Amino acid sequence: MMKLSKFFDLIKHPFYPTPQQNQATKDAMRALFHSAVENASEYSIVYGKFNRERNFVIVKTMTSFSYAIGFHQSQSALAILPIDIDLEACGDPMYFTKENTTKAKWSFMYQAYQVANKDGDKASFVVPSSVFNITRIVDYDVPIVQKEEAIQFQTFFQQHFGS
Repeated sequence: MMKLSKFFDLIKHPFYPTPQQNQATKDAMRALFHSAVENASEYSIVYGKFNRERNFVIVKTMTSFSYAIGFHQSQSALAILPIDIDLEACGDPMYFTKENTTKAKWSFMYQAYQVANKDGDKASFVVPSSVFNITRIVDYDVPIVQKEEAIQFQTFFQQHFGS
């Protein structure tokens, strides 16, 4: 008899990116990261995202943010690079270290990591273990599978930023 979790994995499988698509996504993120971050090869990189919803009286809006997040084990450092979902452009990197970080925590209210530094940079994000292909159709996420990387990031954040 098939376990229930394996059954759900079979159902979800067509919605995940193929291994080739997944590797292409990771390669494109790494290329953007290398173009903007000094010593980029020393960082492990994960995809991060955050959707901010705002409810007004007659309108509800959602703003989506995507990031290539680099974490440097030996330097206890984060480099967060805003990226577009087509993985063709990026913003300026934000750097967070033990010395310059004013806020680093997991927010239960937003179900997201939140970081801020003395330069006024701040970001909220989650590091999903996977993002379905279907989110690409509605144009707000990068499809990716990063289960091991997400666990490594969670461990890094807890060890180096105490949350």
